[in-house]
Amino acid sequence: MGIKLKSQLTHMISFTIALLMVIWLIVPPFWMILTSFKYGRDVFDLPPKLIFSPTLENYFSIFNRPDLIRVFANTVLVSVIASLITIAVGSMAAYSMARFGTGGQPLLFGTLLFSRFTSHSNRFAFLHCF
Repeated sequence: MGIKLKSQLTHMISFTIALLMVIWLIVPPFWMILTSFKYGRDVFDLPPKLIFSPTLENYFSIFNRPDLIRVFANTVLVSVIASLITIAVGSMAAYSMARFGTGGQPLLFGTLLFSRFTSHSNRFAFLHCF
């Protein structure tokens, strides 16, 4: 096998893996947005419908809630507190990993990168595939 053919094969495999990863990351947000325009009865249909009559009823029902401001403020509060706790614990862990030579760093860093680059639903689906 020539060097040029081997290089082309490597590029083709890399491109295929990158394309599969992009599809893996794009499908869940697309599916959530698509589902938000479905009627409640269409959400749990099996097999799922890709062609349906869209509705804005779900959005109208959310924005017409009288307690929307309270719910939104509660969400922001929980998000801010969770982020501050995560930053505090994560910065101490990062300092420890950078300062002291801990074992298994490539596996640990790979796991951290994998968890950051994928959504929660993708990780859940990936873990249950095997």
